Amino acid sequence: MRPDGSQLRALTKNGPNGPRAGHARFTPDGKAILYVRAATQDWQAPPRQVYALDLASGQQVPVLTKRDIYTRPVLQP
Repeated sequence: MRPDGSQLRALTKNGPNGPRAGHARFTPDGKAILYVRAATQDWQAPPRQVYALDLASGQQVPVLTKRDIYTRPVLQP
């Protein structure tokens, strides 16, 4: 989306049964977005894992997957 709200486009794809994306955060360099991906439309059901969306390529890569539930990714120095 542009600063004026134009050119809105979806970066993740939510199907009728999942997956679902939320809690998005830009990386400090602005090249990727970290987000929580739920396997189904039921946000309370595991697994909820952290993915990175590379803005240049559009590739979605799992980052944290060992636990069943992750929420609200935050980067710290």
